[in-house]
Amino acid sequence: MTSPVTTVPTSAKEPSIGFFERWLTVWVFLCIGAGVLLGQLIPGVFKAIGAMEIARVNLPVGLLIWVMIIPTFEN
Repeated sequence: MTSPVTTVPTSAKEPSIGFFERWLTVWVFLCIGAGVLLGQLIPGVFKAIGAMEIARVNLPVGLLIWVMIIPTFEN
């Protein structure tokens, strides 16, 4: 008894890594550098952002964490 043979098309290619993903480490270091530089140039703004808390939870950080989590709920 022989089993049917199925072939997988060889033209199907995995998507290549994008420009942003390829240079993610560079983007992270650039954003860290920009944050440090801006914190030195205009510290009052960042002190005000850091003071935005409810129940000892920093609101901007909490908001950004939710923005990061929301795409995991999409199918």
